[in-house]
Amino acid sequence: MTTLTEFNIKDHRLTGPVPSVAALTNLTDFNVIGNQLTGPIPSPAGLTKINDFSFGDNQFTGTIPSLAGLPLLKYFLAYNNRLTGPIPSLSGLATLAFFQVHNNQLTGTIPSLAGLTSLMSFNVQGNQLTGRVPAGPYAAAIRQQGPA
Repeated sequence: MTTLTEFNIKDHRLTGPVPSVAALTNLTDFNVIGNQLTGPIPSPAGLTKINDFSFGDNQFTGTIPSLAGLPLLKYFLAYNNRLTGPIPSLSGLATLAFFQVHNNQLTGTIPSLAGLTSLMSFNVQGNQLTGRVPAGPYAAAIRQQGPA
């Protein structure tokens, strides 16, 4: 266990993969937006204090890891990468406000947004997803592109 609570390295031209963050159990913010990072997004399993888990504008590949068991997650930003596969279930993420995974190579069905009472922005455009984004209080902020 470590006492590190924030890791915020935005726009620093970092390269290479991100190592495991599993030992960072006090982590509340992990933000590496705007670098040149590669490989998979590390699993946030066990990061029960995480609020911001952001990876946008990099070169990440692989799938979006499970976000289950993250009761305080507010931001998941993984836009403008090379992610593939389905969007994992968002069930149980009552504090999730911003979910932005636009401009990847995601496939599958748009997951249920039931119970996401804090959701303000849900952006999945620029992927190959099927289904419709359900109506909700965040409808003005939702953008989707692709087959219905």
